[in-house]
Amino acid sequence: MHEGPWPMRRDGLLFREAVASDIEALQAFRNDPGVNHFMVRTFVDPDDLRREWLAVPSNPTDYSCVVELDGRVVAMGFLDVVDGPGQPGRPTGTDGVIGYIVDPRVAGRGVGTATARALLCAAFDGLGLRRVTAAANADNIASVAVLQRAGMRRGARGPQGLVAPDPWLAGRGGVCAARRGVGAVPRSGMERDLMSEQFYSDATLYDRLFPGREQAVDFYRTEADQQGGSVPELGSGTGRKLIPIASDGHPCAGLELSPHMLAEARRKADERGVDVEWVQGDMREFDLDRTFDLVLIAANSLLHLLEAEDLVRCFRSVRRHWRPERGSASTCSTRACTCLPEPTARDAGATRCRSWIPIVASCMSMSRRPTTRPRR
Repeated sequence: MHEGPWPMRRDGLLFREAVASDIEALQAFRNDPGVNHFMVRTFVDPDDLRREWLAVPSNPTDYSCVVELDGRVVAMGFLDVVDGPGQPGRPTGTDGVIGYIVDPRVAGRGVGTATARALLCAAFDGLGLRRVTAAANADNIASVAVLQRAGMRRGARGPQGLVAPDPWLAGRGGVCAARRGVGAVPRSGMERDLMSEQFYSDATLYDRLFPGREQAVDFYRTEADQQGGSVPELGSGTGRKLIPIASDGHPCAGLELSPHMLAEARRKADERGVDVEWVQGDMREFDLDRTFDLVLIAANSLLHLLEAEDLVRCFRSVRRHWRPERGSASTCSTRACTCLPEPTARDAGATRCRSWIPIVASCMSMSRRPTTRPRR
């Protein structure tokens, strides 16, 4: 159990840690389409929600809370402590990421603004953090207004199409000024790395923001059943697709660049008693010393490769590991194709890159045999 900034009373609300009796109330509005219209994670399984919230007190970096109004739970606040991305030495536990979800039945009563302010107070005064970020979709005018009223300012954006939310910042002392300097670099690799550090250095936060959908997992499980044999996934993350595939009896290997993601994937696999070979490595150049029947590059993993040369290297590595008599499945979003750089006289490869991605998405995601058997 960790000592945190809760309970806290302010603005007529009580902010405290969640208990088992709160889960039903949280579930009642967490998956409401009107609430999560702009959220990346639009649905949370009730069992997952219960497990995540009851694990908060034992997680040394998670200080999430529930919000009470007149004795009723009306909101949830998220506060995750992360290492300082982009700072010299990447100091441990200096930054925070906040978020909130409010019951629509109390919309318009200032609960969202009060929650954001309480989370900032908890981060700075309670935990001594030096910088806090939040993300709001640019079209979510209400949340943008909430973050402004809470005292946050708009930060630097990532490349158009790759980072959907706008990051918002709040800071103390020199850190905020340093962030202004970094954020002023337009469309830079450093800017992309700052966003990646935040999302990929905290596997628990990543799972909250980017949940696995059962329908998508079932698609890959069916593909594996139909193709048979062994399966590697490139960019396997926390194992949300690969662990279920391995539980069906397929030999699996997960290649992942982030050690934080791999650690969480190992934990999940061990918890379920599933055997998966987890390998830290780069999908652009890897050697697993054998070939496979089905190669997965799922969801938006491929879109982390921004250069034509990187795509070529990746697919060469895939070709070396793929048994040519078998099918191969890979999916990615094509929405972000427009964010790739325009070709220059010395970079004809960008033209190839822009034309390849739709082909990969529309052709490689199809099985050689149609998926007809739904998984129960």
